[in-house]
Amino acid sequence: MTRMTRINTALFLSALAAQGAAAQQVELSSPDGNTSFAGELVAFDGDTYTLRTALGTLAFPAGSVICRGDACPVAATGAATSFRIVGAPGLLRFAVPELIDAYSLTVDTDIERDRTDAGDLVFGLLSFTGDPLVDITLDEADAEAAVAALDAGEATLAILPRPLSDAELGRIGPGVGERMIARTAALAFVGRDVGLDVLSMDALAGIFSGQITNWAELGGPDMTIDAFAADPASETMSVFRERVLAPRGLALGANVTILDVPGAAEATLEEFPAGIALSGFDTEEGAIAISDACGRPVPPTPFSVKADLYPLSGALYAYTAPGDLPVHAERLLSFALSPVGQSLLPATGFVDTLPQLEGGDAMADRGAATGGARRLSSHFDVLDGPDPLGPQGVVDLERLVGYVTTPGAEAEEIIFVSLGDTAAARDVAGTMFDAYPAVEEDLTLAFRITAAPAEACEREGREGTPVEIWTRPLGEG
Repeated sequence: MTRMTRINTALFLSALAAQGAAAQQVELSSPDGNTSFAGELVAFDGDTYTLRTALGTLAFPAGSVICRGDACPVAATGAATSFRIVGAPGLLRFAVPELIDAYSLTVDTDIERDRTDAGDLVFGLLSFTGDPLVDITLDEADAEAAVAALDAGEATLAILPRPLSDAELGRIGPGVGERMIARTAALAFVGRDVGLDVLSMDALAGIFSGQITNWAELGGPDMTIDAFAADPASETMSVFRERVLAPRGLALGANVTILDVPGAAEATLEEFPAGIALSGFDTEEGAIAISDACGRPVPPTPFSVKADLYPLSGALYAYTAPGDLPVHAERLLSFALSPVGQSLLPATGFVDTLPQLEGGDAMADRGAATGGARRLSSHFDVLDGPDPLGPQGVVDLERLVGYVTTPGAEAEEIIFVSLGDTAAARDVAGTMFDAYPAVEEDLTLAFRITAAPAEACEREGREGTPVEIWTRPLGEG
């Protein structure tokens, strides 16, 4: 067991006045044992303890304290509360354990790991005295099994490599929460004898369905193609199926060899120099570019994935069950979505969702509208109706605000570029100013709303009007 104890008396400074009836004596202490309050337990609603103390009637979040005394609720003095996360195998295997480890530091708990009889990984968060606070079970599963678990009430969080369908949302019922928790991508690597540095989506579809078997068919050498793919259950292959195979009515061919070990593409292609391998975002070094809908080669980089420029980009979504979340489930999800949590993702083979400035990636030229400017990865698809940004757009807008309010954005002009009518750009800017008025009043920033022409291929497969965000030093526009 790894012990990680931190002092955080601020958990008790947020106590609020409350009312209730008399109860018996209990003691509430912080997980690190550094602070405690004794008094009469007035009420406990599953989320909050209301305690009458010498300082007055106080309220404490249940997930932040240990309750001791005969009057403590059974759930507080006995077994820990628990919840289950089901879904995306790669994220649950590599990223979520790192997030839980880091989260445990923020709530001043120790942590231990175990496995169920079925092989699922279980994290236990403990107080400094070893009292159980919460058990978190990670259950790797495909999207359909994760949706079924959420629908049956067997999962608190479901992590999917795709959005829920309308039918799935209707079956689960209202109140399902959705958040994009990470980005991912499928990367293609070729052997040293292939001599190609860019492939089209159609070429990939032909190779991995078995319809194209020789590199000469694609302008390469007269050599048989050895095709390798990642685990079919991986997020990498979910993206590949969704973006490449499914739209063309194809499936992975019998010619494809599955690589059981993540990150094995490089070693495999050393042995098969005429091969091609699909891998995740463990490293983008050496990956070939993929032609976008306009025929432009786009290399896989964190920026091109975040901006949805790279054609084999995907996203991972966290769905929460209807109703109130357990305290630690809600806090863990909030931590995972925070800048600190997101910063942990790149080291685990995933791409974070934080805004990023482009740095020489394949870009569309917006001409005079963005002269001297660099593009941010933040982007929006503005829809008609009362909710033009949608739930994910609201989250992306919050992250954009986080970026423009950092010192690095001082003395910058933020440009909202609509690929169509300027009304879409006005919707994004107006929503930001309404929700965050201090941003509009910031004298170190300037804002511009404009429009730029876009090729029809740039809007292919996108709902609504695209709006890009660009930035340049004040006075250069």
